[in-house]
Amino acid sequence: PVTKREKNGDIVTVIKVKNLSTTGSIAGLKVDEYWYDKAGDPVSGDTFRYRKPLMPGEVIDVTLRTPFNPKMDRNSYNFSHANGEIKTKSMPKF
Repeated sequence: PVTKREKNGDIVTVIKVKNLSTTGSIAGLKVDEYWYDKAGDPVSGDTFRYRKPLMPGEVIDVTLRTPFNPKMDRNSYNFSHANGEIKTKSMPKF
């Protein structure tokens, strides 16, 4: 993921997502981003939903926008779909 702070104060995270399956699409892809403070308490976050099935081999850009909060320390992501959680794999290159 690439995370940057924009001039308007939003924190924008862009993640490239690829369906690594060779046979099945991902229906109802949802990506949640959670921001936490230093104590581990939730501060803010955003949700992205892909309205179409993500076809095998298809690559999309997921953009998450969160208003800046000075308490923000770290973030995490949760990937899910219509039938539950998705096992993710970090890829250095597409």
